[in-house]
Amino acid sequence: MRQVPQAKIIFPFFFIIIIDVMSTNISMPVLSYAVANSKFNLFGSYNDYQRHMIFGLLLAILPFCNVLGTLTLGYLSDIYGRKKLLIISIIGTTVSLLIFILSFKFKSLVLLIVANIVVGVTAGSFSIAQAAMADISVNSNRAKNISIIALGLTLGFVISSFIGGVFADNALSKSFNALTPLYVALSLSFISMLVAIFFLKETFPKERRDVFRNRNRKKFVVNFELKKIKLNLVILCLIFFFMELSWGIYFRSIALTLNQYFSKSLSYSGYFVSYVGIIMSIGLFWGVKILARKKLLHKNLALYLLVGSSFMLIAYFTKSITVQWMLGFVVALIVAFSYTSLLTQISQNVSEQKQGSFMGIADGLLSLAFMIGGVIIGKITITDALKPQLFSGLFFGLTLLLLILFKVFIKKSR
Repeated sequence: MRQVPQAKIIFPFFFIIIIDVMSTNISMPVLSYAVANSKFNLFGSYNDYQRHMIFGLLLAILPFCNVLGTLTLGYLSDIYGRKKLLIISIIGTTVSLLIFILSFKFKSLVLLIVANIVVGVTAGSFSIAQAAMADISVNSNRAKNISIIALGLTLGFVISSFIGGVFADNALSKSFNALTPLYVALSLSFISMLVAIFFLKETFPKERRDVFRNRNRKKFVVNFELKKIKLNLVILCLIFFFMELSWGIYFRSIALTLNQYFSKSLSYSGYFVSYVGIIMSIGLFWGVKILARKKLLHKNLALYLLVGSSFMLIAYFTKSITVQWMLGFVVALIVAFSYTSLLTQISQNVSEQKQGSFMGIADGLLSLAFMIGGVIIGKITITDALKPQLFSGLFFGLTLLLLILFKVFIKKSR
């Protein structure tokens, strides 16, 4: 049988991740703007304190539900295959977009919360796509393939920020409003579903799924045989969690920081987030390849975290919009390299039958970090919208400390 080139396998996953991430994040610039401006219809009846607490709640709900969704869908993809579960995930995204539109149309906070719950529970596409990359990879190209899906994630953020900023800007066109980007995302979600149905290749064949299914027969809950999990894998997951917590606090608050602290417009914050995403895309597409080829991707991980922590604290204390643009450039590259390095190391420590489950765990940790970050953002931005960068810098420092302790542990265990 003729073997399908890897590029033809990877591209549909790459495209779907872009659309799925874009669809789930497209409303963020609008929500940030709504918190910073009391006259915005959706939050107009709430005072300043209540708007910030609601914003923190919305930031936390989606990743909280995403923890449950990614763990479940990642595990089920090891049993039923990547393609089927990815299609289910896309259907959930499409339904959530419909509810999002209704929430804005009827100015219903309840529907907005429901939409976040639906998209969170069914948003397992990223972990499934990463598991698919692990399915078709060997150690020599694992980092490259994982970085491609991470690039899709980043491009999704870039496109969603751009669409959220541009198509919600009534100054560009009188027909643009908060619903316009959601209608665009809904249309693209249907296209994503068609791509998944007709072009997606199954990367985890039945004979390999049967191995996992037989081991877990009659067990609905996940059994990871915790006693057999390597301690270094647990520590790597912990480092990954705190790195994502650092990134999540910064990235999910930057639009609010620009709107509220620096008094910038909705379009300005949308363009800034797009800029950060573009730099990260460059890091994922070219930077990771160069570092991996020179065997520096894992070796320089401590340096990445040190630079990230330092720049974040500098940006907080200087309180300069120019430094914010410099910070966006640096932190985007730092996270691109750190994310790929840590996720590659996690994948290399897991058997091929459990790639879906552990990619679900990694995505769940990312979501948990974003959930906790959302709660932190909601509380600390009430008095100072720049303070998330202080917390992000401190958590980058904590991540560096954990990495140093991990390296000491590895040396002593040899």
